[in-house]
Amino acid sequence: MNVDVEPLKAENYQMADVKTLLKEARKLIDDKDYQGAQECCKNILRKDKQNYLALVLLGKSLQDSEQAPLAFPKAIACKPDHILAWQGLANYYEKREDEESKHKLLSIYDEILNLQLENDKVLEVVTKVSEMATSIKTGRIINVILKLVLREMEQPIHDFAENQLIKLVTEDTPLLEEDIPKLITIFESILSTLYLKLEQYKLANYCFWRGQSTLPSYPHSWIGQALIAEVLREEEAMDLFRHASRLGYHRESALGYADWVCRTLKKGYMDDPEMRYVIDGLHAVPYAIDLMEWYSNFEADNIYACTILGILKEKYGLLNSSLGCFERALKCVNQNDQTQKSMALLNVGRVLLRLQRYEEAIELFKSVPEASMDSACGLALSLYRKGLYEEAYAAYDMALHWLCSNDIEKSHLLIAMAGIIYTYKTPDDAKTLLFQSIQVASNKPTPHNLFAICALGLLNTDQSLTKLALSELQKYNKDVNFYYDIGFLKSYSLLHENKTEAIKSLSENLYSHPNSTQLWFCMAVFCLHMDESFIRAASISAQRALCAARDCQSGNEAAKMLATASVAEHLAGNYTCALLKAKQGLHIYPGQVEIWAALMYTLLSTKQYVQRKQWLLNVAIYIRRHLEISRVLSRWVSLIEKRLSKVG
Repeated sequence: MNVDVEPLKAENYQMADVKTLLKEARKLIDDKDYQGAQECCKNILRKDKQNYLALVLLGKSLQDSEQAPLAFPKAIACKPDHILAWQGLANYYEKREDEESKHKLLSIYDEILNLQLENDKVLEVVTKVSEMATSIKTGRIINVILKLVLREMEQPIHDFAENQLIKLVTEDTPLLEEDIPKLITIFESILSTLYLKLEQYKLANYCFWRGQSTLPSYPHSWIGQALIAEVLREEEAMDLFRHASRLGYHRESALGYADWVCRTLKKGYMDDPEMRYVIDGLHAVPYAIDLMEWYSNFEADNIYACTILGILKEKYGLLNSSLGCFERALKCVNQNDQTQKSMALLNVGRVLLRLQRYEEAIELFKSVPEASMDSACGLALSLYRKGLYEEAYAAYDMALHWLCSNDIEKSHLLIAMAGIIYTYKTPDDAKTLLFQSIQVASNKPTPHNLFAICALGLLNTDQSLTKLALSELQKYNKDVNFYYDIGFLKSYSLLHENKTEAIKSLSENLYSHPNSTQLWFCMAVFCLHMDESFIRAASISAQRALCAARDCQSGNEAAKMLATASVAEHLAGNYTCALLKAKQGLHIYPGQVEIWAALMYTLLSTKQYVQRKQWLLNVAIYIRRHLEISRVLSRWVSLIEKRLSKVG
């Protein structure tokens, strides 16, 4: 045991000795005992030849000796990304007046500017480089600062370097031929920015275009054109911001692209094939998230960046991460700005509600300083989800009387209140509120009024009420936002009385809307409830739904379609195809219980299920513990478990 410990002790003693010698060397340099400091550093290097600090201190202790430039390069070779050795080497050459030393010093400054430095240090080095123009005439001076300007830096540093560049050019500092196109591009960009601020968009666009033609890799020219596009032709802004982002990270391109994505999501894009391709096909949301994550690394306390990042993550389904962004934005809020604080609280409350953390959401919505429809409805919905129906009704009632700005809002609130009343009172009370919602809307019912009335009629088998609502809904039958709901409700109203008529009604809607994923999926489900003669139709409908599944806005919808397609193929006798679809769905949507159920159903129908008994039992346990499962599906899983437990 002692044999193993002794080397460790020796190593620890050696490290402690090195630290002591380093402290002593620093003290000797401060006391200007350079000879003693050199001996200390040499003692350290005998024990550790690659000791970075010892090499740096040795270089300092050598002062103006010709050996000093030899110590610093050895330290740089050990750790090229550390500034101490570079700084020591620069200090050595700064004291020398010959031209050769000045050229070497310029090269050292160039290397220093490539390191990760604090802003003050960068400004100091840029100033020193600019001052060298008075002592040596070389195009490399402009080249060093030009490379800094072309990199993405913080705004104060970029502006300072740009000003120094302009100053050097106006003082007739020599230029390298290779730098001339880059300088032209930068000056075109500066001129374009001036035109942009003066709202001379045509001239600004022309100058930005000139800059792009001269140096296509310079992102500022593309960002400038994107800013012009936001004013004149918004649809082109996305391409320009995205292209600028691909050239390299820049704060403006990141923020501009993410802002464009958020505004497009707010306006809605699913009905426009071109926009759907831009957002979904080009993966705009995850790309914007990536850019804003990068942005947040530089400006972590920017409330607008945190909010945009939270919105994008919420859209992408990353709710916990989105909550973190909104909470960070809330911490950055100006406490004197009540509007800003209210908006931040609403964002946090909305995500808490989606995460089913109802108690926290209730407290948060109550703390919003400026009452609004959003805060009142958020509070009411949180109370309803918590099961506090009377309190939820009271919250909606308060919003109805104090916060509504128009009749449409009042009508929609009455629909929500009718839903709550139906939960804990009688259907007649709900019906009264629904008809009141129509009266509030000046007897011009919206589709939402009619959907609610139709649903109430279906739930209470009130055929006259259902038919009345469906007849009024026919005028919205060609509206892309409502045709599926109308087709489904109309078919469902016929399903219990005459299944064939229900299928026929759904077929008529499919004839008008053949690309509707949801209608094909609905047809597949309806056909599965029919006799065996409709099994083939169910399989075909499920396949057609999958072909059009690019319209799906959530993984849950697509998972259900794959599960239904698997079951339909199985019932049609295509067992291999059924198993493949279940496996495909499981790989894509492992968190959806319907896919697991479809896979279990397919495997249970094969002869090998006895050999897979334990695996199937483990799946049943996994479904119960980790996935959200409906009561009906839970009973089915229980029956499967009992069946498997009886198998020997």
